[in-house]
Amino acid sequence: MLTLNDAMAQPHLIERGTVRKVSDPQIGEFAIPGNPVRFSEWPEPRELKADLLGGTHDEILSELGLSPEEISGLYAEKVLVRDPALRPATEKRQRA
Repeated sequence: MLTLNDAMAQPHLIERGTVRKVSDPQIGEFAIPGNPVRFSEWPEPRELKADLLGGTHDEILSELGLSPEEISGLYAEKVLVRDPALRPATEKRQRA
């Protein structure tokens, strides 16, 4: 029985792509467990990129029918949070 860290260090699993690399703009590249199942007709994903916290909130909530005002209200009420790098310039100035 292997721990997660031991399994992710196994050369065979790394070579098979079971251990994937993720690129994050803040912390750089790091390894995560990938899908151990392989299908011959299913192409391998090329690059994994970690989104910033809250990076897709507005888009998804808009698709679900929320207005920009409703989404802003969720941020104001602290129901939603997002990475400071994603905050609008006006919000960044107000917090400074």
